[in-house]
Amino acid sequence: MKKIWGVSDGDYSDYSVCCLCSSEELAKELAAKLGYRVEEFPYVESMDDSYEFTIYYAEVNFDGTTHRTWEYVSRGVGEIPEFRPYESAYAATNKGVIGYSHRSPEAALRVAIDHLTAKQAKEAGF
Repeated sequence: MKKIWGVSDGDYSDYSVCCLCSSEELAKELAAKLGYRVEEFPYVESMDDSYEFTIYYAEVNFDGTTHRTWEYVSRGVGEIPEFRPYESAYAATNKGVIGYSHRSPEAALRVAIDHLTAKQAKEAGF
């Protein structure tokens, strides 16, 4: 994917892009003159340069009841961020276990239940 260089200033709510430059060298010269910084941005030429994927989550309480489920949709341009396949990923919380999956909410719930079962078996000495 092609890149384009921006000259920017500020942070958070004060952030702004002053301009876009055709070369990195020009952006650096202008940023030095203005006291701003240079940023690299992806140059989007088609919708093929965009991505979208969903990660599903399910939290199961220690007593086996489903606490909550939710999903996160990641969208952007450029290369898809590195992420591992979420088929067996989980995290323990103070309430229970959270399962993650990129396949479906049911798969995330299955992951959470499987890891909760394994955790309880280990604690029981099995």
